[in-house]
Amino acid sequence: AAELTALTGLARIAFERGDLDRSRELNERVAALSEQRGDRWNEAHARNNLGSIEFSVGDPGEAVRHYLRATELFQQIGQRAGAITPLTNVAIAQKHLGQYDDAAATLDRALAECVQARDR
Repeated sequence: AAELTALTGLARIAFERGDLDRSRELNERVAALSEQRGDRWNEAHARNNLGSIEFSVGDPGEAVRHYLRATELFQQIGQRAGAITPLTNVAIAQKHLGQYDDAAATLDRALAECVQARDR
């Protein structure tokens, strides 16, 4: 777990410095290691981070793919509150793709996750 924490920290630093290729490489490593270890929580965070990188470089379609995988992983481990951020990110990317109805539906889904997380 400490290795994944360190790699994630390095990926965040690279992202903040604008070194998106390095951040992508590190997040992909975290995602792969997490998947191998069955660590869905760290994989979900890495997938959300990868989505943010792809969105930043102008590929909202690829970003959606990562965000949806992050959402799925959070839901698999019962972290409904964790799914809210990637779902919101999906809606933002959908808006940029001109998919306004899909974005509204995704925000409705995020709201439902908020309600269910609150009621737990």
